[in-house]
Amino acid sequence: MKKKLFSLIAISLIVLLSGCTAFDNELKDAVKTGDPDACLDLKNDDGSPDQSRIDTCYKKIAINKEEHSICKRIESEHKSDDCYGGIAVSKNDETLCPLAGTAESDCYKDIAIAKKNKDICRKITDSKYTKNSCFEAIAISTTNSKDCYEIQELSSRERCLNNYAIAVGDAWVCKELSTPIKQDICYQGVAVTEGNANICDKISEISSNSAYQSCIWRVAQKTGDHSVCAKLEEAKAKSHVDEIDECYYIVGYYHYKASACSSVKDEVKRNTCLVKVAEHNADTDICDKRIDRSDYKDECYKKIAWAQDHERYCEEISDPGVKAECIKKLQYE
Repeated sequence: MKKKLFSLIAISLIVLLSGCTAFDNELKDAVKTGDPDACLDLKNDDGSPDQSRIDTCYKKIAINKEEHSICKRIESEHKSDDCYGGIAVSKNDETLCPLAGTAESDCYKDIAIAKKNKDICRKITDSKYTKNSCFEAIAISTTNSKDCYEIQELSSRERCLNNYAIAVGDAWVCKELSTPIKQDICYQGVAVTEGNANICDKISEISSNSAYQSCIWRVAQKTGDHSVCAKLEEAKAKSHVDEIDECYYIVGYYHYKASACSSVKDEVKRNTCLVKVAEHNADTDICDKRIDRSDYKDECYKKIAWAQDHERYCEEISDPGVKAECIKKLQYE
């Protein structure tokens, strides 16, 4: 019953998608002609004009030809505004943005970013969010954090400075944020982006110790460098053994590094990590030489046997029950 239901759903989706593709092709063909009158041939199933697709067709042709007079034929206000805005952006001409109506602010923003000109951002008057994001984009694209100071609201200006620092990897800008907590969040973002754990050292003692630990963990996870974890053993980190272990475990488990796993002091986590690496790398030396508990050695050989689909690895297992389980699965799959 379930199989029939899934089949019916699959068939329905194929029919639906096929229909959508046919409509798209018809629209594409009309647009390719470059003739707005060709859009009038787009019909609904009952033969009536499909105004939504006709408007889309007009918009695409108008933008392709950069002829805003075609936009006048569009009935939908939203698509008409997008049409004028699209032509303005295509021409890189901000003087046309006032024709874009509801799309005027986005029009100015897109052209300002393309021209890397913050003066165009100032023309945005009806949306603080769009105006602020415009200044932020210019700041990042021109690597000039001072453009963030064009933003009047403190919270938005500091968001710009934070995003700028992270985007361009400039930790010095974090100092310009108003509170130590905001600065520390910024330092962590830059450290992770740059893969540089030394930037974590800038995190103040005002923040909770977990902020520093989190910074180190994230850098270690991104870079796959477990030597970074050693910073958690320094006096400043004030880390517990399990927090240091977590750092080594993250690198070993997710980057498949046995040396990182071996640095984990907790027996269970260390061996679990090593089994994962051995399975991924099909490395029986890890089972034999690095794992120090017989039950994990057996688990290690079993995982490799199943991953490699080869019974010979099962023969290394010492526990008869685990060995039988290993062989049985391979024989029945």
